Amino acid sequence: MSASVADTFAALPRRFRGLGAVTGTLKPADLPDPLVVEYDVAGPGGGWWHVIADAHGCTVHEGRADDPWIGVRVLADDWIDLHAGRMSVWTLIRSGRLTFTPEYGEASDLPYLGLLGPAVEPPRNAAWLALHRLEPARRGCFVAGSRPDFDLYECWRSTVMLAPNGRTIAIVAGLAWAITIWWLRARPLAGIGAALVTGIVLFVVALGLIRLANLDRRVFTFALVSGLLTVRPRSRD
Repeated sequence: MSASVADTFAALPRRFRGLGAVTGTLKPADLPDPLVVEYDVAGPGGGWWHVIADAHGCTVHEGRADDPWIGVRVLADDWIDLHAGRMSVWTLIRSGRLTFTPEYGEASDLPYLGLLGPAVEPPRNAAWLALHRLEPARRGCFVAGSRPDFDLYECWRSTVMLAPNGRTIAIVAGLAWAITIWWLRARPLAGIGAALVTGIVLFVVALGLIRLANLDRRVFTFALVSGLLTVRPRSRD
């Protein structure tokens, strides 16, 4: 038997990770204490609820809040799918099916606290992240836990872009040069040629991966973990 909207709110205090939980910036959430979130769940089985959270936990109340810090609006079916794990919170936000008043920037920490469905795991300091030289504040833009998260990346496509990782390409090309001159008993020209060919091939492969990585979760994960592609901030015009 599937859970109702009321059931999801009844379970919310058990999911809540606390106002001091680590978020996508790898730092504790910067939120008011107490925090009041109001939910407008539209459609059959929906209604109004609000949550009052503080450093010790949270309480759920049916009905509207007197002075909410932020309001959340979502369809009942989407809310239930979110809590059942059939839908990603990032997908709902990106598609405009889960909206906020004021806008999302004020609520970007809520998914990590467990106040918008199952808590999103904050990014870890996985070894492969060093390939991208990203400051911790940007890791939450495309990583959940220790792996790239395609839905999370899709949510932030307006602020980041994929690009060939010149650092990885240079390292592999350098190895090709070293192996070639060793194999040919110190012929530098042959090694330079091998390095150039390797670099060109890897660059072309990376350009092809960019197109595929925007469409397929597995290619996206491989491209980032292998270091062939990296994430760059989009320029603000």
